[in-house]
Amino acid sequence: MSILNRIRWALPNTILSSKGMISSSIRGLFSGQDLGITSYEQAREAVGHAIANPEKFKDKLKTTLDEPTLIGLEFSLKNLLHIMENDEKDFMILKATLKTLIDKQADFHGEKYHFDAIIMRAFHYLNMPNEAIELFEDKLLGQLFTNITGYQILLDMLYENEKYDDVLRIHASRKMNVLYQKKHINAIILATYYRLNTPEAFKESYAMYTKLSHKHEFRKSRTFVAGLAVRQHQPKIALNIVENDESKPTFVTIRHIKLLAWAQLGQFEKITEILWRVIGDHEKNPKFKPTTSIEVLNEIERLLQLKGSQKDTDDFRDVRNEIQRLNLETNETLDDILCAPFPATREEKISHRRIVNQFK
Repeated sequence: MSILNRIRWALPNTILSSKGMISSSIRGLFSGQDLGITSYEQAREAVGHAIANPEKFKDKLKTTLDEPTLIGLEFSLKNLLHIMENDEKDFMILKATLKTLIDKQADFHGEKYHFDAIIMRAFHYLNMPNEAIELFEDKLLGQLFTNITGYQILLDMLYENEKYDDVLRIHASRKMNVLYQKKHINAIILATYYRLNTPEAFKESYAMYTKLSHKHEFRKSRTFVAGLAVRQHQPKIALNIVENDESKPTFVTIRHIKLLAWAQLGQFEKITEILWRVIGDHEKNPKFKPTTSIEVLNEIERLLQLKGSQKDTDDFRDVRNEIQRLNLETNETLDDILCAPFPATREEKISHRRIVNQFK
């Protein structure tokens, strides 16, 4: 992960939106390990040690583009992708090299090397979303991008950079292809709708949700839709989504969505009931600390003042005092909870071990 992205991921999330909900600093949905950026970074370090003078290497590459061999060109391109920096000069060299590669591969009938995932990892690491879009949508160079992994990395990078319109525009041009209808891609699209938080985004998000094969989707994908329903003041739809979810009702995302939906519906007795249950679970197992968002608790109090009875207010005050006493509050917002990156739970599908070993 680039230094810029590391800084962005560490920023605090304290800005309230106009509707009483919370917006947080933007983070990618998938870990560097799952996107293969961790292994890219390791390979980049190895190649950097092997190539003592990167600028000399780039200048030499430019002079050999007129009559390169395919094998030599592929090897040079792999190196270039691991030493390039975020500047116009390196980007132009990359474009020229890729165009030459396409020309060379046109007459080659053997197995072609696929660079799309590595290119997108380089762009993600260097935080170059505009350049990534330019190559992906180029009529000539775009033909290199056929791998679902590269596509996922691209959309994750655009999402992280808050380029939501680009996420939806690019996906709209590809969604008819079954290759791009994968659960990882669906998660990014639904997260994008959630971030947009408009009536139209909710309409599109809910329409997409109804068409999904829920059995194979991430729980997080469904909570994006339910969370957006709450933000758009559609609590019944939100509850319908999470109550139909086969996951445990005590999951932190589902619990917070239910708390807000019930508050919007004025069903405050259900709120105190679930909060006392959470406290009881903690008392049975003190190591289990199911925290509740302070911002969500504050929003419940705001709605209590508008539509709650005195008994509702007193009951909620009692349970909140106990939550505070047990230190079961958190500064995390609904956005923080829903949009936290997926945990890295699987091995990287594409490894750069070969590249690293070449320079040991």
